[in-house]
Amino acid sequence: MVYTVTLNPAYDKTLIVSDFKVGGTNKVQTVTAKTGGKGLNVSRILNALGVPNIALGFADESFSSAATMDGIKNDFVITETPVRTNIKISDIDIGVVTELNENGAEVSEVLLYEIYDKLEKYLIKDDIVVFTGSLPPGVPDDIYRTWIEKCNKNSIITILDTSGEALREGIKAKPYMIKPNLDEFSYLSGRQLVKRYEILAEVNKLINAGIKKVLISMKKPSA
Repeated sequence: MVYTVTLNPAYDKTLIVSDFKVGGTNKVQTVTAKTGGKGLNVSRILNALGVPNIALGFADESFSSAATMDGIKNDFVITETPVRTNIKISDIDIGVVTELNENGAEVSEVLLYEIYDKLEKYLIKDDIVVFTGSLPPGVPDDIYRTWIEKCNKNSIITILDTSGEALREGIKAKPYMIKPNLDEFSYLSGRQLVKRYEILAEVNKLINAGIKKVLISMKKPSA
């Protein structure tokens, strides 16, 4: 079984506009909205591939119901605080997307314990857990590291897809796989990676440190 863990879910609202004017009045052509957060997007793909999975994390009752309506099987820790909304403004004339992302509500240590307790009750050997997305306020940067270490002790396969200090801390636990984009991967090395050989050198460092798979989403690098 695959479990996706999203600590900072969001409603993803996309506005389609033409010739977007900063500081001006813009007419919205179409609006789409769906339950989001990286983990839920992973669950959608797994559903399309016919892979059984359960989405875990924090959500209010309305968001949990909406995710179920979207076909995502979930077992969220239910909170009273409404889930945040992320807005994407897509200018179809030039193909540029502007994102406005809320931080999300602060999460207490008690709620964090509830999340992992719920996950731990599910897990058996060789299950897969995808820890993914940004961390809401109040969550320590090393939370993914702590949880991955626990999973590793019980022969659980872990995948990490996050950014910033949460990624830097998380790789210390040696997850089976990480999937940063190029900017997130560059953050780990402390410099912007451009050349293919530079990227491969940093990938090899992580593989030699014990991470089995390093997947980097990026534009075509220079030679």
